[in-house]
Amino acid sequence: MPPRRMEVSITIDLEVPMPYKRAARGAPSKLKEGLGVLASRCRYLLEVLRRLGIKATFFSESLIALTRPELLREIARAGHEVACHSYSHYPLTHMPVDKAREDVQKAISTIEDAIGARPQGFRAPRFMINDTILAILEEEGFLYDSSIIPSWRIGRYRHLRAPRRPFFPTHRRELVEIPVSVLNVLRLPLGLPWLSKISPGLFTALLSTLKTSNPMVFYMHPHDLAGNGASNLTYFLSFLKRRKVSFMRTVDLALRFKSSFKSSA
Repeated sequence: MPPRRMEVSITIDLEVPMPYKRAARGAPSKLKEGLGVLASRCRYLLEVLRRLGIKATFFSESLIALTRPELLREIARAGHEVACHSYSHYPLTHMPVDKAREDVQKAISTIEDAIGARPQGFRAPRFMINDTILAILEEEGFLYDSSIIPSWRIGRYRHLRAPRRPFFPTHRRELVEIPVSVLNVLRLPLGLPWLSKISPGLFTALLSTLKTSNPMVFYMHPHDLAGNGASNLTYFLSFLKRRKVSFMRTVDLALRFKSSFKSSA
């Protein structure tokens, strides 16, 4: 039997960079500036994805749904998935349970109001997630979460024992976890920030040698396109295209995993 083709989900955390948010406390115009920069980079990214024929998943914080709903509608019209990245973009793990649930509920509502459809996926701010938040997401009706990185980073996450392929993170087995991928052995997350830090050539060489899980979930932010980020992303996507991977939205990965589990049960 031939090896299964690599399936890849490109995921984008759609958020206003913190420097603009901090500056806006003293100068409200800075927030408008930050939203403008984000929209410009997002539309550049949409054009890159269109040109390469890739459908992706955008995890949006509610600030964008509230202030730039037309941007989310543009993303959805292009066939991409619009998923949820919380209401406040503050770590839910640092909130009382009732406040975390309220944040999630408000995030669902604002995105649904913006695009006319309920988001099915969630990614926690800063990838900070725990069992309590996962249970809330399941209770609030999300199909999947994509917050776990099977790696370790001080002050953010510590999930070295987590599976590297889709799995059910709760006993109810209603919520699917689609973890962000890491390089085998090194456990380096597959993301544009890391790719740009170590150079795209070395990154792809490591990926070719060490491999990763299938499906592959790659993450980035619009602000990662600054500097050499845009050219680094194009290099990486072209690298994947040459290997004839199948690009999929994260929701489609989750739906297929859940369907295959039910059919085998």
